[in-house]
Amino acid sequence: MVIGLFPAVLNLASMAEIKANATCGETGPEMYCKLVEHVPGRPVNNPQCRTCNLNSDYDYERHPIEYAIDGTNRWWQSPSIMNGMDYHYVTVTLDLQQVNDITSPDPQDNSQSERISGFLQA
Repeated sequence: MVIGLFPAVLNLASMAEIKANATCGETGPEMYCKLVEHVPGRPVNNPQCRTCNLNSDYDYERHPIEYAIDGTNRWWQSPSIMNGMDYHYVTVTLDLQQVNDITSPDPQDNSQSERISGFLQA
């Protein structure tokens, strides 16, 4: 048995706003593949490929960014990098909708931290 002080688990993202600059299937049906048992230098033996489409009538084809923090087993799917260089870097922004005061526990650290709603600037 471990003895100590443990804070309660708290999901800070439950009331957050989340945005992505790109999502799989945003412009129509798109294929994405998950590599399974991939070893660098060897061919992929068992790729798991599916279709994503944000406008689909089928829930299992939609993977919007909100799924990343909804507390279920659903997920957000980024676009395939095969769609071009624009999708090699995708930005996800999470606004926690609260003020967080984050300071350094190191007394030797002289940097100043500012309180900003959902963001930290040092």
